[in-house]
Amino acid sequence: MKKFIFLVLLISAFATTKAQIPGFAIKVMGGVNSSGYVLPDAQDVSHSPGYAFSLDVSLGKKHYVQGGFSLRNYKSAYSLNGKNSNVKFNAFNAHLYYGWQFLDLAVVKTRVFTGPVMDFTGTPKSKDFSFSQENYNSQVFNFAFGAEAKIAFLLVSLQYEFGLSSMMSNANVKNNIIVAKVGISIL
Repeated sequence: MKKFIFLVLLISAFATTKAQIPGFAIKVMGGVNSSGYVLPDAQDVSHSPGYAFSLDVSLGKKHYVQGGFSLRNYKSAYSLNGKNSNVKFNAFNAHLYYGWQFLDLAVVKTRVFTGPVMDFTGTPKSKDFSFSQENYNSQVFNFAFGAEAKIAFLLVSLQYEFGLSSMMSNANVKNNIIVAKVGISIL
């Protein structure tokens, strides 16, 4: 938490230099995500939407680099060996995107982006412990691509992430995530 507060203060300190840095922006966004992973031998897998909040810093106009952090919540339900289980867990992630702005009108700007994402997952929580919590990896690598539209100061973003590393240590379970967010550009 101290690192997060330090990051917010650091970003705020550099916010005053916006006039000197072309294309500098701070983005605060919130939305929903849907995680699609399948556990080995699981039946009747279903995923519920979770939440997503992010803080990003973007540098550049036509071609840009965007880095940031987000907090997400994942939810799923499945049946394994005749037992039903609902699993929820939170993940804090760090991401770094390279993007290209292909539409730059007075009111509307449209961008596409791609880049790596690293999830630091929390301990899964379940009412039914039919799975072993120790089998979940605490760090998971994903790769994202998506699009973002800026209308005046309002941002709308849609992205897809596919798993590069397994979510579990005892099986090859890769996550597929769709994230839709809405937010504002502070600067």
